[in-house]
Amino acid sequence: MLLEPGDGKTLSRFDDKFRAQAKLWQLGAADAARAQTSINELLRLIEEGGHADSPITASVSYDDLDLTIKLSYKGTLPYVASEQRLPGGMVEEQIFAAGLSGFLSSVFPDRLNSQQKDRNCEISLYFQT
Repeated sequence: MLLEPGDGKTLSRFDDKFRAQAKLWQLGAADAARAQTSINELLRLIEEGGHADSPITASVSYDDLDLTIKLSYKGTLPYVASEQRLPGGMVEEQIFAAGLSGFLSSVFPDRLNSQQKDRNCEISLYFQT
């Protein structure tokens, strides 16, 4: 699904499509709510921070064990402040990964991967169901 940043409807558009897909997959209500809350927070961070210079492509997959949500866009990775102390000499991507994973993984997804290369950003959230 293609999401336009900054149009004010990004979150509601994702929510509508995700709820319909979760219903088709018969995904448990608690799992669907946890994933939806996580991705909404991440989309909000990307949108409010102006991190996406292009539409955001969101893909969702489910295999009866794991739900995976992947966001891809051109721009920069958002930084989420973390209370953990970061070692010196970390590059921007490492700081992002540590901050975002420290913030989100303690509350929402079971695993988070992120990468940025030549302004191509990809963030994947994994949920065990």
